[in-house]
Amino acid sequence: MKAFIAILLLSIFFGETVSGQSSDVLVLKRRDGRRMASYMQGSGISFLERSGARFSGRIVRIDQDTIRFEIYDIRRMTTMTGGVLFDTVARMPVRVDYRDIVSVVKPSRSFGFISNGRLLKWSGIGFGTLHLLNAAISKEPVLFPQIAAAGAVTTTGYLLGFLYKDSYVLGRKYQWQYLDL
Repeated sequence: MKAFIAILLLSIFFGETVSGQSSDVLVLKRRDGRRMASYMQGSGISFLERSGARFSGRIVRIDQDTIRFEIYDIRRMTTMTGGVLFDTVARMPVRVDYRDIVSVVKPSRSFGFISNGRLLKWSGIGFGTLHLLNAAISKEPVLFPQIAAAGAVTTTGYLLGFLYKDSYVLGRKYQWQYLDL
């Protein structure tokens, strides 16, 4: 009886629920077995569903092959002093079966504008345009090696943009591995 009272008192005073692992884990892998990303409770995810809808939010729970996450509707509001304040208007729970996900967006990188070719595209176009304008204003001949260099830089930028993918397309190259814990 004393043990029962002691357990009852301990459960009243320390009545918090403790669990080691509260949800399952989804691992995004390449076909050769290399892990590309892991998604678990609390991590952010951005993906495209089979219906064409794009979702982005924080994962609340993964269980029974379903990803449960929250989408926040954040709106910009103007204060009385003219400043800007971001306010959360709504929080919407969403459930998606992980087999309905078509592609997962890669997390943004710090110098991603270089790897996707955007910097080279704009610098090549800008250099070529600037050279043509300077030649027209100063009434000098257009130097075709400089135009060719600007074209080569722009072409390299478009080639990098073609080769760079900002998402993992599930199917032939990438697949989910569901870890039921």
